[in-house]
Amino acid sequence: MAKRLSVAFLWHMHQPLYKDLVTGKYHLPWVRLHATYSYIDMISILAEFPKIKCTFNLSPTLLYQIKDFAENDEIDDVYLKLSLKKASDLSYDEKIFILRNFFSCNPSTQIAPIKGYKALFGKRGDVLDPKVLKEKSGHFTDAEITDLQVYFNLAWCGFTLKNMDPLIKSLLLKGRGYSDDDKRNIIGKQKEVISTIIPLYSKAQKEGRIEISTTPYYHPILPLVAQKTSRDDARWHVRKAAEFYKSIFRRKPKGMWPAEGGVSGDIIPLLIEEGVKWIAADEAILHKTWEGKGAERDDLVFRSFSVAGPGWKNISMLFRDVNISNDISFKYANMTGKDAANDLYRNILGIKNATDPAQGDHVVSIILDGENPWPYYPNGGKDFLLETYRMLSECKETRTVTMGGCLEKCRHKDKIRDIASGSWINGNFRKWIGSPEKNRAWEYLEKVRAELFSMGEPKPEAMEEIYIAQSSDWFWWYDEFGTELNHVFDDLFRMHLMNVYRLMGRDVPAFLKEPLYGRKAPAMSDTETLMTPPEIDGVLTYELEWGSARQVGANELYMAMARPEMIIEKVAYGLDRENIYLMAAPDPEVWALDLSPLTVEVNFASPIRITIEMPLKKGHKGKISASGIEGEKVKEVYFMTFAFEDILEARIPFSELGAEKKDELNFRINVKNDKELLETWPIAGFFKVIVP
Repeated sequence: MAKRLSVAFLWHMHQPLYKDLVTGKYHLPWVRLHATYSYIDMISILAEFPKIKCTFNLSPTLLYQIKDFAENDEIDDVYLKLSLKKASDLSYDEKIFILRNFFSCNPSTQIAPIKGYKALFGKRGDVLDPKVLKEKSGHFTDAEITDLQVYFNLAWCGFTLKNMDPLIKSLLLKGRGYSDDDKRNIIGKQKEVISTIIPLYSKAQKEGRIEISTTPYYHPILPLVAQKTSRDDARWHVRKAAEFYKSIFRRKPKGMWPAEGGVSGDIIPLLIEEGVKWIAADEAILHKTWEGKGAERDDLVFRSFSVAGPGWKNISMLFRDVNISNDISFKYANMTGKDAANDLYRNILGIKNATDPAQGDHVVSIILDGENPWPYYPNGGKDFLLETYRMLSECKETRTVTMGGCLEKCRHKDKIRDIASGSWINGNFRKWIGSPEKNRAWEYLEKVRAELFSMGEPKPEAMEEIYIAQSSDWFWWYDEFGTELNHVFDDLFRMHLMNVYRLMGRDVPAFLKEPLYGRKAPAMSDTETLMTPPEIDGVLTYELEWGSARQVGANELYMAMARPEMIIEKVAYGLDRENIYLMAAPDPEVWALDLSPLTVEVNFASPIRITIEMPLKKGHKGKISASGIEGEKVKEVYFMTFAFEDILEARIPFSELGAEKKDELNFRINVKNDKELLETWPIAGFFKVIVP
């Protein structure tokens, strides 16, 4: 019988704890909103494909919050309360909050398809300055605010509800002129759907169609917790996760996806002690482990392994294929569902052909975020998922498997004695430690933990706040450029540390009341002008030519999860009274490897949508184009105020951007070839400047 390649999907679903356990308040709405989007879609679509098996990694903090929303009628969620509040009763501040936050979804895939939502988005504009929003709030009628309250929750309904649920279909058909009853009905639908999530996944696992794995409880980077705070704390997260999983699914978890794929040799015994049978990590860890042993990638990545633990005990392990996993995360959203599925299928068959000559079983592990890519896909990813699952169901050369099922049946596992340390970001831990803000966060955590124990026997609820503060999510957002989430997550991180003192009846120390960002402004202010504007000649004319500009290096963004090597190694931007200046410095070695035409594209999101395209070619023109919400061209002009020799330098007048003094400019920098988007600066959100 011909050998078949096993295909193991692991869809990782996680949200940090948005709830303040002391006050009961939810600070962000993403568990509730993703329930009617990714969580229901990802399990419902499998009903059409009984041959497809896959693994869902549901983090404990996600499951806890799903249960909380499902079981409790009184949820203190400001987004929920303001969705239901009568428009005429809203205060100015509440209207501003709604205008600021109720467009928090993808403009092209979630806002633009709903005609009325698109119109209100255009009316609000992209400038989120509180003064501007306060002025604009007076131009929105109560009827428009009521529509907006519905649109936001409607946009977060995925393809399952939009295609099958009578209420959601009728609200979409209605289009505008919504009532307070419509608001109550859609929130009621959310409650109904979120109550089905755990039962649906549990039923599918009992039927053997999926496997549910878990993550250490509050999603900590386990090796860092073990080293920086306490090995006992790391053990607690593993044990608590296993206990919580059993309380929900009436069985122990067989597998764990360590948070962010973070592994090290010293955490393996902790996992084995709690009965974990398998884990998975990124292929970068495997390459580091096997470094110098002469094995080719195809001979390593598609095998299964047994990692040595204490004594005779071992744990099974798979390593994710970074190329396919990242294609789903970052590339396929820009393609049609059919083209993307065909590309994935060709890649899987290519792996099949490459591994066929070798002895033993082979498996391609496709591991990625199971909820966040889909808002960027047309139709919420439905077309891509349908076509992918259809082709794999019909394929005679492959079979889909659960992680645990694959490892249980594997006849041979290669042995690893000393596994390397690292995560699925760059194969290291620098996304969570190493910068001034991240290091300071760890110092705060260690300091508060030590002070807690100095107060006597810690109250369990105070210790719980320490465990919550060990979540990877807070550390992730420190140093992220151009996104407000870094400030929100900084507030949440410090809130949990402050709760330690509140629960112990002590005063909160002053150092926790100040943001870890210190005095750093969220945007380049209108007084931060360049001392001397750079010469636009494509070369570094003198060493400090861009010295007074904001500079961001590739190592600061840690974007290797999107591309193993960065084409651009540094960007810089600065202002004078009339222009914004931009610089992008390619890595000469990486740039030389890509023979296709490359373009640096700068996307300005506000005050109007402008795209600037500059080819990385000597002597070429640049192009400025303005577009509407769906990408339609409004204007297009060519310009010569850029140059490329060793570096790319550009000067763009504010007048070309429709920007006036005190306007906030939000922009991103992309690198593209003629086929695809290769990298994006910053990885999330925008760079921000304020026009002098």
